[in-house]
Amino acid sequence: MLLDDFKTYIINNNLQGSFETWIDTRPDQPDSVICLFEYSGDSTQTGVEALSRNIQLLVRAFDYDECRNKINQLFNEFDQPVDRAISLTTSRWTLIAAKQPPFKMEVDALNRQVMVFNMIVVTHRD
Repeated sequence: MLLDDFKTYIINNNLQGSFETWIDTRPDQPDSVICLFEYSGDSTQTGVEALSRNIQLLVRAFDYDECRNKINQLFNEFDQPVDRAISLTTSRWTLIAAKQPPFKMEVDALNRQVMVFNMIVVTHRD
């Protein structure tokens, strides 16, 4: 699955740091998390086996600078304008383009910073 492959890439490339990585959920604890969500993508194209999928990457932390640094690190890792091809695993190729730079989404009920960016990910079917 695509989100599992993103999580594997984050862990294998030491991008997680002191954060925990979660798929399709934003748990109340721990405080410092990286969360991956998939939402509606584009329609399929006749004769094209690749799919265009939308992924949101969310980072939460108490400290503003820690949150900003982590979201920027992930943004720079996944949005590489010169060569958009990234192999997340040995069997998962992708072409990734960010829809926008990271932005502050909110301060949650516990005063933790929440920042996100969204990506278009072209890849094969699961």
